[in-house]
Amino acid sequence: MLPLQRRLRRAVPTLVTLTLSLGVAPAAHAAAPDRVPSVTATSSGPTTTILVTGSAAAVLQGKQLVRHDSSFTDLPVIRGFSVKASAAERAQLIALGLNVTENVPVSVADADWGQDSHDASAIYPQVDGATSAWANGIDGKGVGVAVIDTGISDTGDLAGKVIDGYDFSGEGSYTTDSFGHGTFVAGTIAGSGTGSEGAIKGVAPGANLVALKVAGADGSSDVLRVITAVQWAVNHAAKDNIRVLNLSLGTDSTQDWRIDPLDAAVEGAWRAGLVVTVAAGNNGSGGIGKPADDPYVITVGASDDGTTLGTDDDSIAPFSSTGPTAAGLAKPDLVAPGTHIVSSRSPGSTVDTTYPDSEVGSSYFRGSGTSFAAPQVAGAVALLLQQRPNLTNNHIKGMLMRSAVPLPDAPTTAQGQGELNIPALLAADTAPSPNKGLDTSDGSGSVAASQGSLADAGKPTGGDSTAWNSTAWNSTAWNSTAWNDAAWNSTAWNSTAWNSTAWNSTAWNSTAWNSTAWNSTAWNSIAWTSMGFWSTAWN
Repeated sequence: MLPLQRRLRRAVPTLVTLTLSLGVAPAAHAAAPDRVPSVTATSSGPTTTILVTGSAAAVLQGKQLVRHDSSFTDLPVIRGFSVKASAAERAQLIALGLNVTENVPVSVADADWGQDSHDASAIYPQVDGATSAWANGIDGKGVGVAVIDTGISDTGDLAGKVIDGYDFSGEGSYTTDSFGHGTFVAGTIAGSGTGSEGAIKGVAPGANLVALKVAGADGSSDVLRVITAVQWAVNHAAKDNIRVLNLSLGTDSTQDWRIDPLDAAVEGAWRAGLVVTVAAGNNGSGGIGKPADDPYVITVGASDDGTTLGTDDDSIAPFSSTGPTAAGLAKPDLVAPGTHIVSSRSPGSTVDTTYPDSEVGSSYFRGSGTSFAAPQVAGAVALLLQQRPNLTNNHIKGMLMRSAVPLPDAPTTAQGQGELNIPALLAADTAPSPNKGLDTSDGSGSVAASQGSLADAGKPTGGDSTAWNSTAWNSTAWNSTAWNDAAWNSTAWNSTAWNSTAWNSTAWNSTAWNSTAWNSTAWNSIAWTSMGFWSTAWN
């Protein structure tokens, strides 16, 4: 262990229950000009935010009915749209054969950043093998990694690292992380090591970060906001060279991935060419979270490196969610170190003030969870893309899985193909796509079902209930609440600001979405009021 690490303080185990209120839907963009005659829907009475999907022809008809509404938001990433609609309008959309589902609020318990069984450790880049890449001039330079989380504080090791982003929480700045999770995740990707004289770095310190802030200090949001953040990443991929999208969040929903809206969103990003890394969740044998259950994305579980550089003693972290998925798919795809991780601190954030004993010096913090394993794989992908920028996401997934090193005595249901091995990855031949021939999600399922047990009825309290105790929400991790290991621990994706200029972009061009209407004027100005995301799953 490094001398600095020997001085690290251990955290006092503390469990704080926070309340997440997910639910109010996006208010929206100015509509793009129609290329077909406008149709006015019958509208009267109170409105509810809905998500609408269906066949291309039916969706086009539905847009003609409601596109005039200021709350309309086109979401080609799920082949649909959202809008605030009256009962009469909803009936008309259903009559067209469209799938119409309402967004609902959720409440969840927060995670514990307390003490684990090991001293804090910052050796995961060495365990992953990133240091050998750095020695050869490969540090992820120029590759954009988008992080859908609680924002990224552009201070300390992350100063100058955030090149773009958007604040969907309403707090006003995507470079303010008032919760603390997103900054920690970002540090494992691209932390510079400035605050530790190079002792604590991210896997790809040369990569660029794009902060998609979906929660504020209370950490709450809803499914529609995450979907819209995915859409933003695709929209700005060309401008910011976004090649990788990391989601250290999720739900415990078992809704079939073929119809789930969250699954449809991450598949949309994959189809657009992004490599999507998702935390498996912190539910142990309780199962893989969503959208980590999607077969297209790269699902990452957590290993325990035992605070040693060698991998012979590595094992699966007890909280790491194991497969197969509810649909019987093999997941996770691979694992990376996820226990007693040291990464960037967001001073004054909710996590920072709630768990002061987890502070490491003045710049760093300690945490555990698959939330912090997934971004290491995102960083590894950035290294690979600097080396070979023309690789496709399908090839990269195959190369990650083929180069992983199996852990002894660990079942494939827990480790997938094994532990991340960056030297082997960078030396690997291009591998066949493991995604060939897969079905796709049509997003026609329920938003409420996508949120799983996070739905309002039956909010868990601390570790009292059998569903939320022990390994699933233990102190070792951001296992938290229910965006499994993406545990949007809580408090409230309240927000007011899906405003404006961020949706203007050049990336929604017709090549990506085959549509005539994605011009830049269509994405200016929105209102996304009310968010509530934290508690479900900052894995």
